[in-house]
Amino acid sequence: MSSEKSSSVSKDFYELCYRQYEFEMKETDQIYQRVSFVFIFLSLLGTLIYKLSRIDILNQIFIRVEVFLYYLFIIIAVLFLAASVTYGILFILPRKGKYKRLDSMNMWQKWRNDYNDYLNKLGNQDEKLDDALLREITNKLAEAQANNAPLNEKRRQYFYHCVLMAALGIIPVSTQAVFYLLLKIQGV
Repeated sequence: MSSEKSSSVSKDFYELCYRQYEFEMKETDQIYQRVSFVFIFLSLLGTLIYKLSRIDILNQIFIRVEVFLYYLFIIIAVLFLAASVTYGILFILPRKGKYKRLDSMNMWQKWRNDYNDYLNKLGNQDEKLDDALLREITNKLAEAQANNAPLNEKRRQYFYHCVLMAALGIIPVSTQAVFYLLLKIQGV
């Protein structure tokens, strides 16, 4: 009876590890879906900065306060845009070598056959092959999940900073638009 209980605990632990592993892998797959929205927004923000920028009044930057503030907000907006793009790039950089995945089914079948041969050589028939396989897969799942979770957390932080910088970039672009309108009204 105690072996049944330890076997069920092992299977419960396996299911927990598998659910966590599956969650991290889904999170990894959804990364590119999230970033497309941000890059569309960043391209619109960059286009708006460009369309509101005027080079023809650069010679008046130190003569008129409005022109100086106008260019100051252009620079601030570009800095926010650059920071957001940088975080976006860090967010989507491929990390193929860093994420741990489970081996293919062929590798597990090979492991099972090799382990069965090993048990037969030892003459050990006490250990069940499926229990050993379950234990090995559970260990690999736990290792992979423990490795993948911090990577996904770091990517979530990059995504958060990317969106934050883009959102903060709206403030100087809006101010730039106000000065653009003000300068147009003044005939500058």
